[in-house]
Amino acid sequence: AIAIVMVLGVLVAALPFLVDQMGQFGEALLLTLRWPVMLALLLAVLAAVYTWAPNRPDADWVWITPGAVVAALGLIATSAGLGWYVTNFGSYDETYGSLAAVVVLMLWIWLSTVMVLLGAEVNAELDRRSAARRSPVPAV
Repeated sequence: AIAIVMVLGVLVAALPFLVDQMGQFGEALLLTLRWPVMLALLLAVLAAVYTWAPNRPDADWVWITPGAVVAALGLIATSAGLGWYVTNFGSYDETYGSLAAVVVLMLWIWLSTVMVLLGAEVNAELDRRSAARRSPVPAV
């Protein structure tokens, strides 16, 4: 995990330099690929969380689950919606002063956890229905 964080840190630090070296093509590439790359990373992280976080020893690795898709799309939509709201309607500076950034960050964290829990609920419900279909029907 530490190695992954270190490699990602170097990549993030080198990205502006690489984009600068590629000129307009690099900027267009960055603008085009940022959303698909973010969605792929979110799906991978959520797949790991939904596989290993619950206390289920029989859990199989699945790259894309319906709950991960719901959570990833919800996270992206929530982040974009909150950013748009804060930019256009929020007057957090007037209300909270210098603590406005902390308030907005806490709101974003809360909304993000709601999306992750929603995805977990979708997966749990689908697992429950799948287990109910596999179990034998009792004879009357």
